Amino acid sequence: MPELPEVEHIVRYLRPRLTGRRIEAVSVAALARPLVGRTIRDVARRAKLVLLPLDRGGTLVVHLKLTGKLWVRPAAEPPGRHARLVLRLSGEDALVLEDARRLGWARVHDDAALAAALARLGPEPLEPAFDLAALRARLHARRRSRLKPLLLDPAFVAGIGNIYADEVLFAARLHPLARAGDLAPPAARRLHAAIKRVLGRALAARTAEVPDQERVGAGGRGAARRLDLAVFQKDGQPCPRCRAALVRTVVQGRGTYLCARCQAE
Repeated sequence: MPELPEVEHIVRYLRPRLTGRRIEAVSVAALARPLVGRTIRDVARRAKLVLLPLDRGGTLVVHLKLTGKLWVRPAAEPPGRHARLVLRLSGEDALVLEDARRLGWARVHDDAALAAALARLGPEPLEPAFDLAALRARLHARRRSRLKPLLLDPAFVAGIGNIYADEVLFAARLHPLARAGDLAPPAARRLHAAIKRVLGRALAARTAEVPDQERVGAGGRGAARRLDLAVFQKDGQPCPRCRAALVRTVVQGRGTYLCARCQAE
């Protein structure tokens, strides 16, 4: 699943291509009424959601889930076989949502519904407001929770998925099953620094690429290899810190990669 850095990369690709474009036709009947004739005012992100605010109120919200992709294509070009939604735009282009596994979704929320949905999300980890004090308060409130499930909970912090949760915990030298309430102050500081550093570097790497619609880091080892990762999907390889063999385990049904020696805490 694309996570915060990849979704932000997609948003930055889409923003100059969609802002100010009028939606002329929609391939899904249920979305035609609220969308046709509306103009896309901007493209934004909250957590892993792509947000397209519309003129006269309302927002088209897209969640790509595991295999979703958003492309801007010439409208005359036939959509691929995995196309779930096609928005015909002014200027002879189309916005296409493709999703091979059909897990992603697109919905139109009015302003009140969108505000309520976004209020349930945790803080953006790269925003200045997510400082060490904020993290400590959230760890204290969820002190019985294990660290990896906590990082994956969008109500705790927004935008972290399976890949970057493993990378953050490795960088912080913390075990995925450690309890939030057991973290000493130095460990909490390491966790906060690792969240900022890992996500910040990943975002910088994504946005330094050619600004097209390509998104990497979701779905399969081939995509993950294209990211600069320390542990994710590298079981059996030497730890980049201590050279012990990295291991794979399962935490609440999610494949989890770590160095048992470095992440004993």
